[in-house]
Amino acid sequence: MKSPLPPLEDVLEHFDRYLVDAAGAVELVSIWESVGRILAHDLVATEDFPLFNNSAMDGFAFRHADFTEEGDVTCPVVGIATAGHPFEGEVPVGGAVRIMTGAPMPVGLDTMIQIEKTQNTETEVTFDPLSMKAGANVRLKGEIYKENDVLVKAGTRINEGTATLAASMGLPTLSVYARPRVGVFASGDELIEPGSETNPPNGKIFNSNGILMHLLAQRWGADATYLGILPDDPDAVKQILADATVNFDLIVSSGGVGPGDKDFTGSVLAELATVEHRHSAMRPGKAVVFGRFNDGIRPFFIGLPGNPIATAVTAKIYLRRAIRALSGHTEADPVRHATLTARVRTRLGRRDFIAGTLSTNESGELFFNPMSGQSSTSLVSLAHQTVTGIIPEAVEKPEAGLVIKLLPED
Repeated sequence: MKSPLPPLEDVLEHFDRYLVDAAGAVELVSIWESVGRILAHDLVATEDFPLFNNSAMDGFAFRHADFTEEGDVTCPVVGIATAGHPFEGEVPVGGAVRIMTGAPMPVGLDTMIQIEKTQNTETEVTFDPLSMKAGANVRLKGEIYKENDVLVKAGTRINEGTATLAASMGLPTLSVYARPRVGVFASGDELIEPGSETNPPNGKIFNSNGILMHLLAQRWGADATYLGILPDDPDAVKQILADATVNFDLIVSSGGVGPGDKDFTGSVLAELATVEHRHSAMRPGKAVVFGRFNDGIRPFFIGLPGNPIATAVTAKIYLRRAIRALSGHTEADPVRHATLTARVRTRLGRRDFIAGTLSTNESGELFFNPMSGQSSTSLVSLAHQTVTGIIPEAVEKPEAGLVIKLLPED
């Protein structure tokens, strides 16, 4: 009796050992071009924010301690403060300054009343000062963050908000990790490139996995290069792979790493690299090969299964994980769940990855709609799916209503 295959987590534990301290070089990029990159150093506040006490809205600034009795008073308006143009004179006891949103609070004044709560002319304003608490409607210097506070941690993917925050501190550039250089191969003499033939000759098929891996690698932030098809020739494979190690941080291929007589990639890798052949209790894509070439820390190698859907699923698990590590990305994946809308066929003791689409009801609840075809060789489901659902090993007959986890893919 065969021993059961290990769970995916066991294989990922071995996989992650190759990715320790995998992040590459650091470079400066303009904040205009930083979105999507991974922050290499903490974004640290260069000064307090707000930079100065300022008004939260339009109205009149006054000194709260100048007034001790309830009821309306009429105060002289001694000037105006607008954003970028502070009032710089002295304010007498009982005086007020017309002030606009974002303008610095005049020296000595600590409270602001909204303009709609006053009666005013150009020279006087009437209002009830004790209807406002001391400090009302004033943003205090440093109340949002202080100088040297860590605002965004290294390893975070930069979004528009991060870039805008950097700009607000006067920073024109951000330190980011260099995009990992990923070389992509397909493998097998049965493959021909799209466009090379009108109709594939007998026994040949068009190469789709190469473009799939290339596009996914680009989507996940890599500088990806498609390098062609590895032939069923061990000497040629050895030379091609040896040449590729010079220019890339990661080399990924699909197919050619199994136990077949013509699957030369795996045997050639044994000469060039330290690799591990691993199987896990999952479908599609239970087999994977990974490791490092022998002449240094880089490049890393991943060999994915050749069936198209198996390639897609394992790329989302292994290739994405490697690119994130090489990019310095340390943020945890968001966890999402959805309710299954139809029964799917699975096997107890195996983790199944199911192609599907998402929908919501009026309450915003997520529902997972499995594709009708789940073959590991059909690209139709890949063309239409928007998400991958995960059926755990312990579930024997997943029925509609089961809440399942969704595979992170972005």
